[in-house]
Amino acid sequence: MNLTRLQRHGDSADFLEEATLAFRRVLELTPDDHPQLPKYVSRYSHCLRRRLRSCDDPATLREASTWSRCAVELLPDTCVEKPELLAALGSLLMLHGSVDDIQEAIAMLVRATELAPYGEHPEKTLILTALAECFRRRFESDLHPDDCASSVAAASSALRLQPDSVGALRCLGRALLHRVCVENLSASVTDLNDAILHLQHASDIVLASNDVDHEVNIALARSLTMRFRRLGYTAASDMVYAIKLLERAIDQLPDDHYAKPAYLHTLANALGKRYHHSQDTSDAQNAIKAAREALYLLPSSDPRRPDLWVELSFLQRLLEEVTAMYGRIINLIPQVAWLGDEIDRRFELLSSYSERNIVGAAVAHALAMNDVTSALEWFEQGRAVVWTQINGLRTPVDELRTHDEPKFRDLALRLECTAQALENAGNVPGSRTGHQDKVEEHRRLAEDYRELLDEIRRLPGFEKFLLPRSRNELSLAAAHGPVACINMHSSRCDALVLYGSELHHVPLPNLSPEVADEWRETLGKSLGLDFARTRESRPAGTASSNGLLGILRQMWAVVVQPIFAVLGWTDGGLVHERRIKWCTRSSLAFLPLHAAGLYNGSALNACDIAVSSYTSTLVALLPQARASAPAASAPPSILMLAQPNAPNARSLPGTEREFEHVQKYFSAPSSTFLLGPEGTTDAVLNDMSKHPYIHLACHGRQGVADPMSSSFLLADGDLSLHKLMEKSFRSGELAFLSACETSKGHAKMPDEAVHLAAGMLAVGYRSVVGTMWSVSDDLAPVVADEFYKRVLQLPTVDGRPDVAYALHIATGVLREPILKEQLAKKEVDDVAFAMWVPFVHFGL
Repeated sequence: MNLTRLQRHGDSADFLEEATLAFRRVLELTPDDHPQLPKYVSRYSHCLRRRLRSCDDPATLREASTWSRCAVELLPDTCVEKPELLAALGSLLMLHGSVDDIQEAIAMLVRATELAPYGEHPEKTLILTALAECFRRRFESDLHPDDCASSVAAASSALRLQPDSVGALRCLGRALLHRVCVENLSASVTDLNDAILHLQHASDIVLASNDVDHEVNIALARSLTMRFRRLGYTAASDMVYAIKLLERAIDQLPDDHYAKPAYLHTLANALGKRYHHSQDTSDAQNAIKAAREALYLLPSSDPRRPDLWVELSFLQRLLEEVTAMYGRIINLIPQVAWLGDEIDRRFELLSSYSERNIVGAAVAHALAMNDVTSALEWFEQGRAVVWTQINGLRTPVDELRTHDEPKFRDLALRLECTAQALENAGNVPGSRTGHQDKVEEHRRLAEDYRELLDEIRRLPGFEKFLLPRSRNELSLAAAHGPVACINMHSSRCDALVLYGSELHHVPLPNLSPEVADEWRETLGKSLGLDFARTRESRPAGTASSNGLLGILRQMWAVVVQPIFAVLGWTDGGLVHERRIKWCTRSSLAFLPLHAAGLYNGSALNACDIAVSSYTSTLVALLPQARASAPAASAPPSILMLAQPNAPNARSLPGTEREFEHVQKYFSAPSSTFLLGPEGTTDAVLNDMSKHPYIHLACHGRQGVADPMSSSFLLADGDLSLHKLMEKSFRSGELAFLSACETSKGHAKMPDEAVHLAAGMLAVGYRSVVGTMWSVSDDLAPVVADEFYKRVLQLPTVDGRPDVAYALHIATGVLREPILKEQLAKKEVDDVAFAMWVPFVHFGL
């Protein structure tokens, strides 16, 4: 049997078995002094080496090595096959793996290079590549830099002979990667770049031939991972490519493939490295999954198992520590916004949490860990912190006050007095820069309040007094319909939907902070507002499918429709029976989810399916000890203010018509009506406590530098949040803020809901109607007219007016004719939507 025939048949198992038996029989029949014996021995060893490729059998390796060594000894140095045979023996010895075998392999390959003239022998590239690989293997054993340099030199020589040699490219890339470990950082980056270049070239060649080289893939992925570790996010694309490369290879390999554990190990390492930079919990979890699968596939004696166990244990412990760390951070937020500081200062301190989105990261981590309970509780604890503190200071302590024990009643009285004094101290602007004695008094009150809480929590039955609410307690917020809490973080975006006693986790894979930021920016540009809102006769806008309408369509597909699908809300049904409250974070707090929809004339939109409201916190929706609902027989009373000509502000003639519309629904003896100069700050503040309803038709202004300076523009000046917070209106039912910028919020603190609507909720009003941007001075009276007509006609909910549904119907008076007109013309522009979309309901 000749060599040509052996090569023609390739590595067919049946033929190799036949060839091996045939050559063995030839050798048995050939005398020792036969002149063709060296040739027969060489052919037999070649056959064994080919057989070794497909069986990976130690016995075959030993036999192939023995006969190859025998052939080397028999063939003279002048034989043209001698260099190739020496190279083959060197490669076989390298497979044995011991230091002595590799040392002998290097000697054989060096001799082969000497016998094969440079550039003349057809196997010179393979010989140099094998020598480079031997030097690299020896470097792995003793880490001697000279071996690494020799490997680089030999592989480089091979590439000069054959630039597209996959073996030489692979070896050079791996050798350069090794050198990264022993040289300084600047040289390492250069070597890394060169290693990736060579390995990528090898990968491209293999891919073009529809083949696969597992060693090239793994080495390339490791190189990319190392460059990412060195350069961080400037090399973020490296990790994306490396992980995709590994995942694709893993998906294509069966579990019994020898390379699969190495791929999984490399993937676990890559994901672990990316987690250290991204803090994306899913990276760590996927790394753990890959490491576990690799351990499962590796035999118990495999030397790679200890490293995998170490990596797996480290990642698991790290995730546990991160979970605990986030829990501590969330619990520290109220201490950052310390009650001993004035309100303005607390908002200032919390702005850094908002800018870094620490709460979003914590919630995203909890969801990645499938811990929806912690996610919901952390979401709530990280929102509207200052308003929650104020609500805590104003929380009635009836359970303590009515207790049989005098000690309990005494604590209730002391707590109420301290809380009132503490709130007053915190609401004084500029107190930190005032007298030192006032600053010290404020701090003393904060310490006294904390000590009183600690004392109360030591009483039986009061262990959780004014502590953050648990998931079970928060579930009561959904008593009148689902509440959708939407968290955003760069790693993931999700909705947590409370529905009855159930908590649904709804991933929102197409939402991201960048997407929401773009929506918000586009909204401002589309309306010509840049979020600088003034009550205009007609809001600015353009006919653009990429403006407000485009945003509403995208929000439907990305946010609202997936949530409605989980709730089973896929048809129109009875809209008034479906109520949903939105509790959002980051840029979503500035966007009208209630108006999301396709608006194509056939598909249902959010407003066709459910009545929407907004809330700053879940706690604000919980049943609380408040003033009882007004008696059904008692006519409602209202404080109505219209300010058409506030000082230094544009005239609002429509407010006078709005004044007349509202006045016709409420009897004058029981209500108060202030028009123009009658509407002073003192008059409004004095009369607010006399009426369950208040309607303010005037200019509104959001404080930019100082959010607590957000105010209504009245006859004699501004009625600011600071001034409102000095009051408490426990009998307040409804505040209709027919002004601009009343629910805008502060750009740097979207999670704190620092706007006039939230302020009215904080001082005691149960429901607030506000505006997200500029409202039309011509149309605001139309909305107010229809709103109060419905408030007084609709059945009450638990004895209170159905404010959310009344507003839904009132805005429908604007919405439906506009949509019918626009759809009939096959045109829908942003201006049409800007008329009704900004009206929103907050609270219950």
